[in-house]
Amino acid sequence: MNNTLNCIVPQRLPAGADKRSVRREVKAQWAQCDPAERLDRSARIMEELESLPEFKQAQTLLLYWSMSREVATQAAVRRWSTGKRILLPVMEGDHLLLKPFTGDDDLVCHPWGVWEPTSGQNVPIREVDLVVAPGAAFDLEGGRLGYGKGFYDRLLSSPEAASCRSVGVCFDFQWYDHLPREAHDVAVDRVIVGAAQKVWVHNP
Repeated sequence: MNNTLNCIVPQRLPAGADKRSVRREVKAQWAQCDPAERLDRSARIMEELESLPEFKQAQTLLLYWSMSREVATQAAVRRWSTGKRILLPVMEGDHLLLKPFTGDDDLVCHPWGVWEPTSGQNVPIREVDLVVAPGAAFDLEGGRLGYGKGFYDRLLSSPEAASCRSVGVCFDFQWYDHLPREAHDVAVDRVIVGAAQKVWVHNP
């Protein structure tokens, strides 16, 4: 889908912008996003995700239980939990544990507002076929700007994640031509971008 007809034009990174300023700008854009529009755009992004060959072929997927300033994933998590092994991240120290989603009743809210599974065995990243990664912003090279804690960078940089594919999901106001990047930042393999009337799959 990388062609000029389907392309969603990324925002230009302002001169001198750093990670913190990009996060502030994206947060301000989320504050203006209508909740109903968020759900509508999110549904179309997730439909595009579910149409990807790597999603269809995957047996074990790492998704995330979205917060209000992220592409909404709850419906997809519930929908696919009966046909695939769906994992959700659990924050422990500086690392993410991956636990199976077994239903809404098994989730508890982390102090940072993230809902996490409370039971089930930890699954190693080497068993994951596809990671669907949230982020504050993404760019044309697959660069991902997280929320500043480095959880996904550490997870995806692990040697055990070498065979794991990764997809970032975002709205058009989270989509940049390039982002500030440091040596430890890990890019994703694809980015799905949702705008008002279209969805674009970008292959860096």
